[in-house]
Amino acid sequence: MNQPSILVIDDQPYNFDVIEALLPNQLYELHYASSGQDAIDFLDVFKPDVILLDLMMPELDGMAVCGRIKAMPQWQRVPIIIVTALNSKEDLAQCLKAGANDFISKPINSIELRARVDSMLRSKKQYDALETALERQAVLEAEKIELLKNRTTELEQEVLKRTAALKATLEREQLVTKISSGIRASLNLQEILETTIQEVRSLLNCSRVAIWQFQPDQSAVIVAESISIGHNSYLGQQIYDSCFANWRYTANVVNRSQIASTALCLLPD
Repeated sequence: MNQPSILVIDDQPYNFDVIEALLPNQLYELHYASSGQDAIDFLDVFKPDVILLDLMMPELDGMAVCGRIKAMPQWQRVPIIIVTALNSKEDLAQCLKAGANDFISKPINSIELRARVDSMLRSKKQYDALETALERQAVLEAEKIELLKNRTTELEQEVLKRTAALKATLEREQLVTKISSGIRASLNLQEILETTIQEVRSLLNCSRVAIWQFQPDQSAVIVAESISIGHNSYLGQQIYDSCFANWRYTANVVNRSQIASTALCLLPD
């Protein structure tokens, strides 16, 4: 288990020696900075769990150092214990305002020092655990939102797919209804065939729809045709193709498997 890191900031090396004697090195890892600026510059190196900060120092005093450290987001949660010979309520209030978490008076008592340090370590440990839990919860919430987004996208795609299928079904039904109405309205077979292929080509949005009449000699004649502009017409022409060779005629009825194979009989444009 890693030892908690304690950073002592004091311009007097003797005071660090005192603290080092009072805090067993088998329980704590002690670091020393002789000025507030050095401490701030090397926070990333020391990575303190608790800071013992002398109040009376030249250049940057303890209160200024405390304020600067607490202004840095990554170090805000590190407890700072002010070590001071001052005991007036006004001085202590100013330290609290600067961000100090606790105080210890000089001369330092070993029992009190360990008690306050251990208390701050427990507080930081609880804070770290809470922060970790909150971060984990935030990650889980983000994953949950992402899963919901993905599921929503899947549902939207499924709805679009089903809507398209329903639309296609409706268009086919409308086509059948329209063709049926045209058939009932006309007794002319050619007119019925032409109406049918025009409606089918419109539905399929293709360049050519044709109706073939197959002949006993394994050829076929196109008896009705609907084509786009620019395509060759084969209306009335007799077509010979090897794909017709497997067709069988029984009482002029073509079975279903043979109908499927007509897709392989292609007309050149």
